[in-house]
Amino acid sequence: SVRIADADHDGERTEWSVQIPLSAVGDTVFALKRQGNAAPKLVRASIQLEGSTLFVLLTRGVWPYVIENRSTIHTVAFHQEGWDPLAEGGIG
Repeated sequence: SVRIADADHDGERTEWSVQIPLSAVGDTVFALKRQGNAAPKLVRASIQLEGSTLFVLLTRGVWPYVIENRSTIHTVAFHQEGWDPLAEGGIG
């Protein structure tokens, strides 16, 4: 798990992240929830195995997408392909 104790030296802290599976060599992205109502920080973890040594490189991530609804009369809804809101109680 990862936590930022003093992000950008402004005294801002984050909550602990989800666990990073070290067995999953490659890249993974996760969000760090900030304390309060601030937007989360995105972190990219690059896990590399060289011989018997495991390297974990943490960098600031970039959100892969942004959705902005600038309409005052239309609602934007999106979901993952294959998601059935009726099966999961997502509507109603």
